[in-house]
Amino acid sequence: MQTDLWTNLSTAPAFLAQSGSRDREPWRVLAFAALWLGGGLVIGALIFFTVMSFSDELSQQFPAVVRGLRAAPLGRVPVAQVGPDIGLIGEARRILLLAAGPAGFAVSVPLAGFYLMHRPARSWFSASEHFRWKMLAAGLVLFSAVTGLAMLADGAMHGFPRSAPLLRTDESPAVRVVYFVLTLLAVTVAASAEEVITRGWMMQQTAVFTRNLAVIVCVNALAFSLLHLDPDPRRNLALFVSGVCLSLIALRTGGLEFGIGVHAANNLMLVWFSTPFRVDDLSGRMTLSELLIQLTVTVSGLGLAELAMRWKALRRVVAPEPA
Repeated sequence: MQTDLWTNLSTAPAFLAQSGSRDREPWRVLAFAALWLGGGLVIGALIFFTVMSFSDELSQQFPAVVRGLRAAPLGRVPVAQVGPDIGLIGEARRILLLAAGPAGFAVSVPLAGFYLMHRPARSWFSASEHFRWKMLAAGLVLFSAVTGLAMLADGAMHGFPRSAPLLRTDESPAVRVVYFVLTLLAVTVAASAEEVITRGWMMQQTAVFTRNLAVIVCVNALAFSLLHLDPDPRRNLALFVSGVCLSLIALRTGGLEFGIGVHAANNLMLVWFSTPFRVDDLSGRMTLSELLIQLTVTVSGLGLAELAMRWKALRRVVAPEPA
């Protein structure tokens, strides 16, 4: 990828080069946005109610294993409304339901694009001829390791969580394995949905109308930040920087796979080793030290992507194609 960071792209990176002439037609652009948004809401609703129905049925068949499953609330819990411990499976159900809605967009974006833009569905995920699962796994494993180190540093400064989900001794190993698998699936799918909307559709669509790399990346990062609707300025800054880094990772690796792994790892480490829904800080404000740690970890994702592209031993495993 030959780029001039301050002016224009001299050669379109492979991932952005997936766009064709149809992506420039105004009516298709507007119709595509409406179709993936409407389709995502419908598919997400179907997934949501399917997950809810399945979990309710599961709680009837195995009540001892799925302790608190039916009563698990959805969304953040105010301090005044904290109920009894719902168990890890209850937490897993809550995370599954939160991920179910966004999951619809992981399907609707490539599906709507396939029929409207006449492009392969995978072109919104990768410039490769196939989805590179090993790249996703590499991003997940490598960034989990970096995030783990950052969590240790944060814990040393601010204290460690009292009962990290995967380390709970009051839950059986089998329940912890179920929690691990369900959350891995849910969070990775949710990360895929966010990536295909922002780094997939939005970044490719922006690149159709401008070759200025700063505009392409910053528009994407701003949308990623606004998508989270967070009132905390510091957390918004962290989200913006995350958007920039994930955009550059997609351009460098020629697809979303590594970035999906990085995105999922960031959330999974919290779900596995922190408190999934913190209720002790009502302000929700990120401290300066937390911001600095988060920015350091976020930027490290770029280094990990470069490592995957340059380290021969790792490159042979993930087999990335030239971007």
